[in-house]
Amino acid sequence: MARADHIKVKRRGRGYWHHGIDVGDGWVIHFSGEPGRMYGAQIKCSTMEEFLRGGTPEVVPYTRAYAPEVVIERAKSRIGEKGYHLIFNNCEHFARWCKSGELSSEQVKTVAAITQVAAETLVRISEKSPKKAGRALAAAGKAMSSFAEEMLKAKVDKPLPEIEGPMVEIKAPANDQPEKSDDRYLREYSPEGFWSKLKHYAKAAGEEVVCKSLQLYYAAQEPQTPRWAKATIYAALGYFICPIDAIPDLTPLVGYADDLGVLAAAIATVTLYVTPAIRERARRKSREWFE
Repeated sequence: MARADHIKVKRRGRGYWHHGIDVGDGWVIHFSGEPGRMYGAQIKCSTMEEFLRGGTPEVVPYTRAYAPEVVIERAKSRIGEKGYHLIFNNCEHFARWCKSGELSSEQVKTVAAITQVAAETLVRISEKSPKKAGRALAAAGKAMSSFAEEMLKAKVDKPLPEIEGPMVEIKAPANDQPEKSDDRYLREYSPEGFWSKLKHYAKAAGEEVVCKSLQLYYAAQEPQTPRWAKATIYAALGYFICPIDAIPDLTPLVGYADDLGVLAAAIATVTLYVTPAIRERARRKSREWFE
């Protein structure tokens, strides 16, 4: 790692990554808000030990970024800022803004893509449904599509500091893989691939990720689950089982960064079909890997 690097650390057992800017001498500036720790969240400077909380840091790669001194100046200019939001203004939004000026989050983009897949599926089904049901499905699909688009619009409480400077071109490593289009995740799903992923990576992914993936899998097996819901489920599970050396996670690095976010978004979308019985079945099955 180097001064002004955008770094991330995976929270053990939680399935998500926390992001910040390494400002040197063992200090990191980051947005302290995280799932389950949002109260009083603000941008602050913490020790590397506090930021990592026992995890291992990874550097987020860029092909073009501000010069190191500019990155650090941008990070320092927002210390004390509040207004954390998991979708519209999170720790990754902050780190990417400092590094490149882009106010975005790869995890949010992935969740939005899954939501858009479900929306498009609803619209297609509506075209072949009876008029009344078709209109309802089409309306639901359009609403979901609008929500997916809204998720990509980062929002902050006040104008951001206007700190600019020279940009530096960064040569990507020779083994970097090109990003794949989001529609590949539907094609990645198979029952065999799903169980193989759990068999080999359950402990690494964490109990919460495993339990949520099982909830979706079991929901998809139920005959009362409609086609649009199954399409949403298979897209999310396809993302989960996609080979880790072939897709970007939260960034072009590999890992399990946004599995939890994608699975949780899919469950929220098809929640009517994830019954208490399915949740209990998933809980019991997941315990086989964690007891």
